[in-house]
Amino acid sequence: MRKILIAFLLANFILLWTGCEKDSEYSISTMIDSRDGEVYTIVTIRNQTWMAENLRYNTPGSWENPRNPSPIYGRLYDWDTAMIACPSGWHLPSDSEWNNLEIALGLDVNLIEEEDRGFHAKSMKSVEGWEGNENGNNLSMFNVYPAGVISYGMSFFRFGNGAYIWTATIAPNPGGARVAWCRGFSYGDKVGRGTGLPTNGFSCRCVKD
Repeated sequence: MRKILIAFLLANFILLWTGCEKDSEYSISTMIDSRDGEVYTIVTIRNQTWMAENLRYNTPGSWENPRNPSPIYGRLYDWDTAMIACPSGWHLPSDSEWNNLEIALGLDVNLIEEEDRGFHAKSMKSVEGWEGNENGNNLSMFNVYPAGVISYGMSFFRFGNGAYIWTATIAPNPGGARVAWCRGFSYGDKVGRGTGLPTNGFSCRCVKD
């Protein structure tokens, strides 16, 4: 009986310890952008701290979609603007930093070069705003809204069914045009790793220095 009791207590201690470890991987707080007073939810996942909202700093080279029902959708930025748009102490994340985030959320390290990878998009997508049956569960608290894209500063599209977020990393392109890596969220549970022309307007997430 004594052995059974000890085993039971040990099992519960392990479960409790594991639960605490899991909770410690995802912690939520806020930060204030001193430039305009905007308050952002931020999330710490493993050893990275990210904005859990799209940047909405109003600066030349950025656009606000008139269809946005809420400021949480943020603004869309061309790549050169996104590179300098984050507040002091924060920066536009590199492709490598995005890979580390996705690995922390379940991406197999062997798939980091794939265009459509993992099944972690659902845990990153917001619980509302996505057309059809494409809302996420936001278990990661990363809260990706379908803010869409703007092409050449002229035409908004994919609002409600797509989110495209810049990285700070230029991608190789045999065609010669300058392109940068980005992440895409759309239908299904996979996260897309693709490229965009710097003139396109994508969402911007900042990561803490």
